[in-house]
Amino acid sequence: MGIRDEINLKFSVLNIAEKLIIINTAVFIVNALVVFLFQLPIDFIMGWFELPKGFDDFIIQPWSLITYSFFHGSFMHLFWNMILLFFVGRFFLMVHPTKRFLSLYILGAMAGGLLFLLSYNIF
Repeated sequence: MGIRDEINLKFSVLNIAEKLIIINTAVFIVNALVVFLFQLPIDFIMGWFELPKGFDDFIIQPWSLITYSFFHGSFMHLFWNMILLFFVGRFFLMVHPTKRFLSLYILGAMAGGLLFLLSYNIF
């Protein structure tokens, strides 16, 4: 069994909350490495995936309504979000199925993004 098979096996036994933690952490690390290795401005990559403040910018990048939830501004931001996701996810998954958790995660990110867009532009 190769290392790739071992990684796939370990990933397959994780619950959905733990998989989301790994995905979020991987996005954070890849973003930091690309910015560091290519000497890019810190917000170079994040600019394409973060949720814009204005509706006119949002229309140009509608995918950001989902992708913003996988990017974090700092290590501490990532750390505390993932701690919360881990503990809340374990509790939630004891009571509800995986599909409901994933649906709530994605819909919660979308609702939060839309609320941000509305409140930022209204207030």
